[in-house]
Amino acid sequence: MLDFVLLPPVLAHQIQIDQAVAGTLHLEPNDQPQAGAVTPTWIALRRPGGMEIAAKDCNCQLQLFNAQTGTQTQLAIVPLSVAPGTVAAEITFPTVGQYELRLRGEPSATAETRFSPFQIRFPVTVAIAATPTPESSEPAPSSEAPPEAAPSASLSPRPWSRILISVGLGLGLLAALAAGVWLILKRDREAN
Repeated sequence: MLDFVLLPPVLAHQIQIDQAVAGTLHLEPNDQPQAGAVTPTWIALRRPGGMEIAAKDCNCQLQLFNAQTGTQTQLAIVPLSVAPGTVAAEITFPTVGQYELRLRGEPSATAETRFSPFQIRFPVTVAIAATPTPESSEPAPSSEAPPEAAPSASLSPRPWSRILISVGLGLGLLAALAAGVWLILKRDREAN
């Protein structure tokens, strides 16, 4: 049941703006980063009117602030094939918890697109720990309950069921909205 509360809005990406520069953050998989797993991360930068700012035109610095420990880590900006031209990095979040990505940028000397220096901050919640791969998992200590006593994996929701639930909720909201519009139009016709 708690998984339903942690579901992010469908197709939601964080957008932050500073000095007329908008940054749109995307984290894999599906904006649900997992602690202990490599997370391809990219930020698409745009100026007013939707004009793209390419990563090559930006002297950018990307840092990860860990709210649990208060530490800050400089991240290497690397090109990602899934998001060419964006400011991108591969991040491994150490634990479940609260983080903040901090992006500072200014135009490079050879920038084709001019913009003001900016600083954008994105809050990131890591609510899921990556499942260990079979070769990296260690055998359970003998003091733990035998595998038969462990909860069945079939009780946890499957990724496709999360999508179906999200789509179902979205369709239900859309149907409610359509019904409300229909009732308003019907009332207006009867009033005339």
